Amino acid sequence: MKARIVFPVARPGKVRIGVTIPAPDQEWTAGSLWFAKKAIADWSAKDEALGFELRTATTVEEQSEQVGALIDSGIHCLVILPVESAGVTPVVQAARRKGVFVVDTDRGLLDFAHDVYVTGDNYQYGRVAAEWMARELKGKGKIVTISGVPCTIDTIRMKGFYDGIANYPGIRILGEQKGYWDKRKSQVVMENFLQRFASIDGVYSQDDGVQEAILMAYRESARTEISVFFGGTGQRSTIRKILDGDPLVRATVTYTPSLIATSISFAALASRGENFNGFYQNQVPSQVIIRSELITRENASAYYAVDSIF
Repeated sequence: MKARIVFPVARPGKVRIGVTIPAPDQEWTAGSLWFAKKAIADWSAKDEALGFELRTATTVEEQSEQVGALIDSGIHCLVILPVESAGVTPVVQAARRKGVFVVDTDRGLLDFAHDVYVTGDNYQYGRVAAEWMARELKGKGKIVTISGVPCTIDTIRMKGFYDGIANYPGIRILGEQKGYWDKRKSQVVMENFLQRFASIDGVYSQDDGVQEAILMAYRESARTEISVFFGGTGQRSTIRKILDGDPLVRATVTYTPSLIATSISFAALASRGENFNGFYQNQVPSQVIIRSELITRENASAYYAVDSIF
């Protein structure tokens, strides 16, 4: 077995960094691809000793094959945003056993199969949503939830949400189902909820893009009783609706796709034997958690960027 690469110790010669992320099938993943390309371009311009290979995958199987191929090609660092947590963990563990430095992004791997983990504050992400919805409902009402793909962050977000709702005994969860952060699948889930339940007061869906499809299903149903919707990620179009006073889109929570760019920077810095400016430790941090912040009409202008890709 090859010896582990211990960073930060500058590696002589060309350093090859493999990057694999989900295919851009919705707004957040499209933003991730844009930020990945930007980070690769920025670092390639700074250091010609860094070489990058970027791949996108639509399934766990495809991403696992990509990681295997990257290992065989001799990469020194792997930056991965998993399609799903469990399915890709074994091949990433194999990469680490061969000495590859692994930076995991967002959808965490299992069994700490990474050297660095960059993520948002997913527990707070769900908790912020629960507390805002509960306040809007004045502590009483019936809610349905539509969650994401099977991965660690989905589990943590939903725990944060349910822990927050547990403080309000007057709120009842009518139904919960996965929409896989997919617009069409989530729209079908919402249509089914509308058929199953005669009255719903709130919908939590974790994602602003998915929320657009859910709102479409709601409007097409001609129902009028739902007063509270909450997605998440802080998508530019959602923040615009909040600023414009949309009666159904009044809040969201931040979760930026630029996480992947930060992960690529970790791999680049570690391979150069460097750390972030201002860190006194010898090694780059093993985990970085980006704050999840509530956005409402009162503070939305501070988060709205006209030229944002996301």
